[in-house]
Amino acid sequence: MGMKMNKEKVINKLIENTNRSTDECNIIYDVLNNNGIIGRKNKERIKSDFIEKLKVSEKEANEIYNICMGIVVKDFFE
Repeated sequence: MGMKMNKEKVINKLIENTNRSTDECNIIYDVLNNNGIIGRKNKERIKSDFIEKLKVSEKEANEIYNICMGIVVKDFFE
C-alpha cells in the first residue's frame, strides 16, 4: 500500500528540502507511493528506484530517502 499524503504538499516539501526540480520530486513521490516507505526491504527497493530513475549515486539516494522519511514522519505527527 502506498502513502496516503497530499501529493502537492509532499512535492512542495520535497522541492524545499532536496533542492531538486518539480519533475524529479514527482518521480520521488511516485516511487514512494508505489513502494510504501515503512520497512527495511522497502528502503532498499526505494533507494534502488531512486538510483535508476533519478540517475543518482547510492549516497544521494540514501539522503533523499532520509529526507522523505523526515517529511512522512513529521506529517504523521502533525
